[in-house]
Formats: sequence, structure tokens, C-alpha cells
Amino acid sequence: MPFNQHIIDNPKAERVRRVTELEKTRGRKKSGKFLIEGPQSVREIVRWMPEVVEDCYVQMDERQSGLVSSVVEDIAREADEQGLYLHQVTGDVMHRMSTDAQGIVAVGDLDVIRKRMAEGFAGGEAGDLTNAEVVHNVATRRTEVRNSVSDNDETGKGTVNGNAETAAQRDTHSDVTSGRNQDSLGDSVAASHDIEHAGNMDPLGDTVAAFWQIRDPGNAGTVIRSADAAGCRAVIFVDDCVDRFNPKVIRSTAGSLFHLPVVTMSTEEFFAWAQSQGSEVMAADVYGTKKVKPESLIDVMAGLGQRCNGDLNGGGGRAAEATLVSDGDQDNDVRNDSGENNASNQTGQGSHTILFGNEARGLPADVLQRVQRIVSIPLYGKAESLNLATSTSVMLFTLAMARDAAKRQ
Repeated sequence: MPFNQHIIDNPKAERVRRVTELEKTRGRKKSGKFLIEGPQSVREIVRWMPEVVEDCYVQMDERQSGLVSSVVEDIAREADEQGLYLHQVTGDVMHRMSTDAQGIVAVGDLDVIRKRMAEGFAGGEAGDLTNAEVVHNVATRRTEVRNSVSDNDETGKGTVNGNAETAAQRDTHSDVTSGRNQDSLGDSVAASHDIEHAGNMDPLGDTVAAFWQIRDPGNAGTVIRSADAAGCRAVIFVDDCVDRFNPKVIRSTAGSLFHLPVVTMSTEEFFAWAQSQGSEVMAADVYGTKKVKPESLIDVMAGLGQRCNGDLNGGGGRAAEATLVSDGDQDNDVRNDSGENNASNQTGQGSHTILFGNEARGLPADVLQRVQRIVSIPLYGKAESLNLATSTSVMLFTLAMARDAAKRQ
């Protein structure tokens, strides 16, 4: 769509009021919309999920013709190429819409982005699926991919693995509406895939980060950004968490929210999902339990690297998965159904799901009792613990680099 030539200059206009209401949970629920603020976040949703965007608002430079900055002009040009609605506003109107706009905001459709998130996570069309149905679809798809990998191993062909990965990527970044120009989006996807991402080397060797009752919007956005940077396939918010579409969460992700699926599950749905994939559940906790003491992250990752090397050298093995769980500001741990440490059950091909606990309370005993192993991050100084954001980055990047280093050897 071309620029709307009408300049919105009344901060009290009804359209402006509706945008400002998206700052609050009530406004988002009532309207079914959400707010994206600032150049980085708007650029990423325009580039990766343009079908989610309903309107873009760009600030005019009131001293001279044109927009407020060259950065905003570039994003507006890309949005225009995607066929998005663009509205010009004055500085007063933009400030009324958002104090964090830096010249540009966008309004997105909650139903569309939730569908896209579910599709990307489940690896197919989500439609109006419930969480339980998504869990079932993920389990079914995982079995199909494993069977394909097994068939390839027997025939010596390596094409199905690559095709499965390509299909998943296509699901995550495909356009679910008609009439939108996807050329520039496709070019962006192709360019990004030329860059090596350790966490996305094969469809069974990916990582999922999960967070139990994460409440702080800044923390939530930061851990999504870390998960994206570490190459995670998806993020799961478990139980009663902050709204992933809270504007502060979105700002803190710096656009990463639009790069990978971020889905929500209850505690029961999360463990059903993990069980459906045959995963080992690893909990991150500095103390462990009465039955299970924590293993050092160093030892766990060294074992993972050795097993990854064994698989690459023809060692084979079951494509076991692991779920890491972090206990809030404390460190991170792991164990098996029998309550015994079982590092040997993991293989380099295994998918890893890392569940981190609440910022203040960590993970409760009833959740820790359901995991298989416990892993702790070693501390070398006098600090007693690490906060959630730091623990997330350390755990995710240690896992990603260990697997990457093993594959490079």
C-alpha cells in the first residue's frame, strides 16, 4: 500500500487512543492487537512476519519534508514493498503512542502471530489447534522425522534430513496471507541461511529453551534474545508467565521474538510434550535433591561433545533428547526417570530442551521431582548464584558451542 498522505496530527484522535491502549493487557485482549515499538523490533517483524502487521506509523520530520531519520525511512521503504499500511504522524502523536518509539511503531494481529508461532513450533499448519493438539502434532512430526533419518542411514542417502529442515524453516517464515510481496522476505531468509548457526545444523540436533513462571518483562525479552542468538529452535513459556506480547517484552527481545516460535504451555502440557518426544529431562539447580546431586555443566557438555563425535564418526546411537531446567537465580541441573545420573543416554543428535525457573523462587519441588538429571553451572568466584538472564546465556551458549566444536573436529 502507498503511504497514507493524510498526516495524523491530533494526539487525542480515536486511532491514536486505540494504539496507546495496547500498552496494557486489557487493551490487547479487547482489541486482539499488540504494539511493536522502535526501529529494531519493527524492522524485524516487517522482514520476518509481515503478514502479522496491520499498520505502521512513522514520524514526520516537522522541520523539513521526509521522515524523522534515515533508519525510519529504510524501514518504511521495506514495509511499503511488503504492501503494509503506512501512516504519517507528528512528533506529538508518536510520543502519545509510545515513549519508546524512536520514530516508528507498528500494530500487529494477535491471532495471526499466535497461529504463526504454533505453526513454527509444530512444524505444520496450526489453524485453531489447542496446546494439547500442538503437543500431539509435535510428537507425530518428531516420529516421522526420526523414521526419515533412520531410512537415510540405511540407504546411505542424506537428503531427507535436509528436506525436513527446509520444510520447518519454510513453515516458520512462510506467508499465510495472499497478495503480499514476498520477494524481499525470501531474499532475507536465503541470506540468513548462508550464515552458519550451530543450533540449526540438523532437525534432531536443535535446542528448545523453556521458562517456568517467568514474570519480569525485561527478563523474558532478554532470554528470548539469548535463545535466538544461541540458535534455539523455539522458546516455551511454561505455566503462569508474563505476556510474551507485552511491549516491554518485545522491546527487550530486540526483534528476536519474530525469529523463532515462542509458545505457551501449562506445566502438565510441557511434560507431556517432553515425554511425547522421548526426552530426558534435565534440571538446572545448584543444590539438587535428596536423591540426586547436581552434575557439573563442564562434565555434561564434555560428554555431549564426545557422543557427538561418536555419532559423526559412525557411532550412531539413539536420538535421545534432554530437557534442561534452571532454578531461577541458582544454577542448572539434570537426571533420569530412575533418579540416577545418566549422561550416557544423550547422543550428539539429541534435541535439548532447557527449562529455566522463576526469577525469585526457581523451580518448585514437584517440578524438580519430574526431571531425570540435574546440572549445575560452576562458580569460580565468591558469588553465590547467577541471575536468570546470565544463567540462560551461559547454559544455552555452552550447549551450543560444545556441539558446534564437536562437529567441527
